[in-house]
Amino acid sequence: AFQPIMAHTPFGNSDPWRSEYSPELLRAYRYYAWLHRQLVPYFLSYARRMHEQPESPIIQPGPGPNAMRVGEEIFVAMVTSKTPTIDIQLPAGQWIDYWDEERVVSGNLVEHPAPVGREPVFLRLGAIIPMEVERDYTGHGARASAGSLTVLVYPGGTSSFRYFNDHTGAWTTFRSVLEGDRLTLTADTPPGWPLLYRVGRIAVRPASVRINGQTVLINQAGGPPEAESVDEVHESSTSAWFYDALARRLIIKVMP
Repeated sequence: AFQPIMAHTPFGNSDPWRSEYSPELLRAYRYYAWLHRQLVPYFLSYARRMHEQPESPIIQPGPGPNAMRVGEEIFVAMVTSKTPTIDIQLPAGQWIDYWDEERVVSGNLVEHPAPVGREPVFLRLGAIIPMEVERDYTGHGARASAGSLTVLVYPGGTSSFRYFNDHTGAWTTFRSVLEGDRLTLTADTPPGWPLLYRVGRIAVRPASVRINGQTVLINQAGGPPEAESVDEVHESSTSAWFYDALARRLIIKVMP
């Protein structure tokens, strides 16, 4: 699911919907299939970069066995046999546990949990990940997210991502700058459709969210009042924001 082409062989009874496999396996397969679909903008952006720089493939091995980097933002440890835990060697830097965003890790992990459907996946601290979300299966949005570009942001210092818009054939560079509790999100060119920023690891409700064109200024004074719900943000015809205290996530809609 974390490779540009997701496929499984039709031979050897591998179809996850066969009766000899559990409903748990089918649920896990559906989750990863939808996540793969949602990551198309991420994969496509890297594919276009590979056309410009063939020496920089999207998939890079390791560190460690049965592990791979997917671009600069994602790292996965592949589980090749049924086991409750595996040992993992992470790439340099700090990494967020995909299944527990409060957990930031680095170095070597011993006996890391590896249950079916929650195989080890990590996101680089500072990651910006563009997605196309149309369903709620993965928790990265809902049906109302369709028609917008969802952008996951995990603030950490200064980071950026070059996104290729397949509809316009143009590049947009997203940038995140975190200074204390002040966060600035920018897009150097409008992508041509609404943006849905989903900013993770926000521990406290922001005092303000100001949206100025394609620039979002968090905790920097001014801006519209908070919406009543995530649904109100999704359905809004103007820029809007909402803080999900339970998920510690800030959802911001930026209209083109």
